[in-house]
Amino acid sequence: MSVAWFTDDTDRKVKVYVDDVAVISGNAESDYARPLNFNDRFTVTANTLGSTKVFDVTLTYADKIIPYEAGVAKGSTPGWLNFDGNHFDVSSLASQMYTVTSTGWVKVNSLTVKPLAISNATNHECVTVTENAGDIGLVFRNDEVDVFQSGSLVTAQPRRLQFSTGFTLTDDAANDRIDIALASTGSFLPIPTSSKWGMMYGAQNLSDPDGFPAGDGLLNIPYVTIGAGNAVTGGYDPTHGVYRRYTLGSDDNDAIKIMSGSDITNRAANPHIYCKMRLNVYEDHRFFMGWHTGTIPDGDDNFLDNLIGFGWGEQSDLAATEDTQWRIIRNDGDATADKANSGITIAASTVFTFELVADAANSRWGWNVNGGAFTYYTTEIPTTQDLRFTWQFEEIGSEEPSIDIFYLYWTQDK
Repeated sequence: MSVAWFTDDTDRKVKVYVDDVAVISGNAESDYARPLNFNDRFTVTANTLGSTKVFDVTLTYADKIIPYEAGVAKGSTPGWLNFDGNHFDVSSLASQMYTVTSTGWVKVNSLTVKPLAISNATNHECVTVTENAGDIGLVFRNDEVDVFQSGSLVTAQPRRLQFSTGFTLTDDAANDRIDIALASTGSFLPIPTSSKWGMMYGAQNLSDPDGFPAGDGLLNIPYVTIGAGNAVTGGYDPTHGVYRRYTLGSDDNDAIKIMSGSDITNRAANPHIYCKMRLNVYEDHRFFMGWHTGTIPDGDDNFLDNLIGFGWGEQSDLAATEDTQWRIIRNDGDATADKANSGITIAASTVFTFELVADAANSRWGWNVNGGAFTYYTTEIPTTQDLRFTWQFEEIGSEEPSIDIFYLYWTQDK
């Protein structure tokens, strides 16, 4: 504000200019010459500069200002400050002050602006809020995870992972990870100690002159039938590991069988069998692996007719009738078993990992190949019957086919 300055004490009226522009443009003193009246935005105090008596005019507050951010003006035209109600609370006048406080709303990346709400962590949360002298700290605890088994969530509550003494854990700080390895290389497979289990291969001495010692656990049984003319040898595959090769003889119906000999499981025990094997030549033979009542017939590919059971099977017989896919065979006692193609083509010199599983809680049996998703059946299956196990490889004709087993084992709950 510019003010015309008069030294004559008798003058009490002045012509007023704002930014060098007269407030009253007329030249008649009766129009523009008026007393100055300062409102409450100013304070006026008497003062003496040298020998001249003056009034000091001080700005108390302004309606509009030019705000600065990091030392840089946010424009050139004064304006009102307007506090965003989402981010700030402005109190009513108290003690001649308006208090401005943050509402706690934050902006995180591209998410909508929302209040930051952090619950003080329990054992199941990943952030802990601590209050120290003059600050509040956040402590992150990403040590609990969702745990899945065979694609199913074990519990809705995230848990910490606890590795047993069978594993070695190494901190790889350079890659920001923990490396997990089996603590011992003495066995191909980690064996669950909380379940019943049986293992036929992978824990045997390949140099054993008999070539076919019994297995362990549920498969520690004398019912391993090799038969005259058949052969058992061992070998090592650099990709898949140690295997036991079974070669059939040249006589029709020569067979190699691994059997429990008696009933050793039930659907209520949730048995789960794993077999990794390779059919070396797809020539005339029959194959079955699974659980069943009664006895699997010799010289017949109708493995489960008139029986109750669930298993894998296939036959390479006459070209017109041989199977082209691994098949799931199941029955609940009917004269003719149900046989369904798995969609997995039978291929010589190809390693397959087969699984069969009972799911008592959902009244079903299932299968998968090479670790894929399980396919389940709820009809034409064993229910409450006690079951025995058979793995059977049988000659048709005189082609002498062979099969390699890398491992055969199962677990069950009881």
